[in-house]
Amino acid sequence: MERCRRDVFLRGNWSRESNEASFQSRGNIDMKGLLEAFGFGELLADIVFDSAPVLTLSGHASFGAGQPQLRVIGNVSAQSFRYRSIPFSQLNANFSWDGERTLLRDVRLQNQGGQLNAEMLDAPNDFRLDIDSTINPIVLRAFVSPELQQFLGEWEWPRPPTVHLAIRGDDRQPRNWRGNGTIALDRARFRGVWTNRASARVRFGDGAVTYDDLQVVRSEGAGSGGFTYDFKKHEVRIADVKTSLWPNEVIYWIDPSLAKTVAPYKFRKPPDITLNGVYQFDGGKNTKLDFTVNGPGEWITSSSARPCPSIRSPPNWF
Repeated sequence: MERCRRDVFLRGNWSRESNEASFQSRGNIDMKGLLEAFGFGELLADIVFDSAPVLTLSGHASFGAGQPQLRVIGNVSAQSFRYRSIPFSQLNANFSWDGERTLLRDVRLQNQGGQLNAEMLDAPNDFRLDIDSTINPIVLRAFVSPELQQFLGEWEWPRPPTVHLAIRGDDRQPRNWRGNGTIALDRARFRGVWTNRASARVRFGDGAVTYDDLQVVRSEGAGSGGFTYDFKKHEVRIADVKTSLWPNEVIYWIDPSLAKTVAPYKFRKPPDITLNGVYQFDGGKNTKLDFTVNGPGEWITSSSARPCPSIRSPPNWF
């Protein structure tokens, strides 16, 4: 059987003896309607195509004893679409599906001048997603857990960072994902405080995001070390951080509420700081920070200004 319309080509064969069928199709197809007809409409429930995508499809179906077996491979391309109201353009992807496993290869899409390349496997108890991206990470808020949505919302990227991520999980639910990768960014702002450039290795999972080998450069100096933002335990874990940055500004990267603790200290130039420990937010009582500060400065009170060339954390400082 073969049919051809101006925008859709269809060909199919069915064998009565083997009770099997094969088919091919190419054209502008209503993908959501097609999937809904086969009972898989939820796969595209959050996607709205501005125009019908071009779908190239071939497959094989077996209707023997038991549940029908279906295998499909193909390619899809779309000029523009929206995922949960976020606009994307220039989608192109190869795919295959056998009723249990979905594989996406050579996925490419664009958003506001950046591009995302990806590959994905979604199988029973096995989810894998590899991403190379230069799109603004704020659009990823639609894909991740509520804790990571909040974290991403505290960033501003005038120029999108370069991100490489390998994500793994037991299913496609973001709350169950874990992963690692790298991030490199130019000028950006986190919690209102700017950095000129930064890079780090990234690990995430179980409600926490860790930045290892973090390197930060600002106009007054640089910083290095590691941070873990743990949203489940409501704490920031700090490992071997060393900076020559203005402490009354970068303290916002740990917790904005700490600004009042640092405010009495005024420095003539950025001091050298080392910092380790755990800071708990949202009412946690187990904060324990060990730090040293070396640099010409003063401790300002309402009635005096006392020189303090160096500071070391005393017990129960916080």
